[in-house]
Amino acid sequence: MSASKRKSKTKPTSSLWSTIIFMTTRPKSGKNRPTSRPRVVAFFAVAGVLAALLAVDATVRRAYAGKILPGVRIGDQNVGGTLPAAALEDVRNRMNALDGEGLTLQFGDKKIILGFTLADQSGLGLTTDVLEYDPDGSVKTAASFGRSGSPLIDGINRLRSLVSSVSLAPRYTLDRDDLNQALHSILSGYEQPVREPGFELNKNGAVKVIAPSAGRIFNYDSISVEVEDRLRRLSSQPLSIDLVSASTDVTAAQAEQLLPEVKEVVAAGALTMRAGEEKLTVKPAQFMDWLQPQFQKNGAAELGVSREKLKAYLISILPTVNLPPKDAKFLLENGKVKEVQSSSSGSELDLDAALATIAQALPKKSMDVTLTMRIVAAQATAENIQNLGIVELVAEGRTNFAGSPVNRRHNIKIGDDLLNGLLIKPGAEFSLIKAIGPVDATLGYRQELVIKENRTIPEFGGGLCQIGTTMFRLVLNAGLPIVERKNHSYRVRYYEPPVGMDATIYEPKPDFRFKNDYAGYLLLQTRIEGDDLIFEFWGKKDGRTVDLSKPRVFNVVSPPEQLTIETTDLKPGETKCTEKAHVGSDAEFTYTVRYADGRTEQETFKSHYKPWRAVCFVGVKELKKENGQTKNENTNASTKPTNTNAPANTNAT
Repeated sequence: MSASKRKSKTKPTSSLWSTIIFMTTRPKSGKNRPTSRPRVVAFFAVAGVLAALLAVDATVRRAYAGKILPGVRIGDQNVGGTLPAAALEDVRNRMNALDGEGLTLQFGDKKIILGFTLADQSGLGLTTDVLEYDPDGSVKTAASFGRSGSPLIDGINRLRSLVSSVSLAPRYTLDRDDLNQALHSILSGYEQPVREPGFELNKNGAVKVIAPSAGRIFNYDSISVEVEDRLRRLSSQPLSIDLVSASTDVTAAQAEQLLPEVKEVVAAGALTMRAGEEKLTVKPAQFMDWLQPQFQKNGAAELGVSREKLKAYLISILPTVNLPPKDAKFLLENGKVKEVQSSSSGSELDLDAALATIAQALPKKSMDVTLTMRIVAAQATAENIQNLGIVELVAEGRTNFAGSPVNRRHNIKIGDDLLNGLLIKPGAEFSLIKAIGPVDATLGYRQELVIKENRTIPEFGGGLCQIGTTMFRLVLNAGLPIVERKNHSYRVRYYEPPVGMDATIYEPKPDFRFKNDYAGYLLLQTRIEGDDLIFEFWGKKDGRTVDLSKPRVFNVVSPPEQLTIETTDLKPGETKCTEKAHVGSDAEFTYTVRYADGRTEQETFKSHYKPWRAVCFVGVKELKKENGQTKNENTNASTKPTNTNAPANTNAT
């Protein structure tokens, strides 16, 4: 038989076995062809190895049918050889412990707890989740390892899991900006900041240079990387941190060279800033803190302005210079819509433009500046109000706030008054944050004393999440598309039952937003009846129907052990608990909207509530000493510090 005929018989096919046979038996062309015996031996050797591997693979598949393959880990958590349901319970417990109890940062002999929930700074009891684990998705990834549907890849992965450990990253979301904020919140008090050279006025009104000094600070970027590594490995192993030296590039001598310019700026007098209708005057003693030496490209120093210090000042004056817009408001009387408040545009300071304007003007002794204001249009305006087609009740939402303290009731009433009568255009997106405006004293919100980071301080009380939750339920009952909604970090009694139908809001985020996809306007009418907050949409129904499934509550987790903190802000022996214990859980319900044209839209709303520990302060005459120093007030008797990232007042939600 000719070589060409033999070649045609051994032509490779798509079969793996055919490929191997072809590679091991195909003879070389030419007169000096080697004998076929070595090839036969090689063929049977390869075939034997493959047969053994296939046999092992088949055994693995049979032995671990329905189970996660051996050697598979989620981070450092071994889930290999277990059923997905059992793995899910273990992984969820580990994630809850890390997320709920935080990560220990070891700084010398101090243990500092990094929490993964940020409290707002207004005392409203709202929180921002820095970290959110997805235990279900993580276990599904582990269970699908070696079962992707690709025979070759799956075979390799099954054998890989048998002979070595396979670590899969857990599924999670991490807001790195918030993580950086959390780290600064708990660590900045231990730092010795670099002091940049600057200028100040002495008691006699003369200008003098503030000498620079080196500092010791934390490398937050490096710490963030190490923290995320532990989160990725599901590791609660303490992280050792230390300060590093830092210095400024500008010398006192360079600052001295700028003294004549600084004296000229001071001699020019006060800085006048015009922002809209407001006129603000900043005296030299105040703006001196903004002035600082800066480098030019050629290395020479020039007089500049600290953007950080100037920005802090501008943010402080926003409540004074900003003018919120006013939406038109309406009432429904005898079947007709009546305007009770006209709309008007507002204005807000353009912060970036203001920074640039002042930074350029001040060193040049331009002491009268006009700051740019942006026009902010009202959302709801009156447009032919008698022909809006508002003829019937479209939907209602209600919540109960029985047991709320006086200030919480007061703030709920303010939110209720602000929203009552708003008109929402067809096709418009509604933002609850924009509708209620700034949460401060200008709108009448009350303050109450709360203990926060071991200090008794007055802060604005809460109640606005009662507004957010009531609006969420109204929108659900109206069958409107929801653009943004976030549940609370922990379960709050005011919103149960049902579990999982709450919405938290805080300026600027999280917001609650929805779209009016009705053909006509929707008129929002709000009222309080006893302990019930009631929101209604009036307009014209379009035949849509809504189905809300009963919420399913699962993965219930007990709260961590109570945290007790000593403080001198209370009388000895007096106790005040600022955090109540809350069980953790998950909840979900299905939201189905059926339209008159036959369309159906369905969405499942999922809520994850963290297990929440009770936090109580106990008054002591004097804080205990450690190593000759007063014990950090952020630690309790067990030297475990409180999570300063936790919300201060649960009554403020």
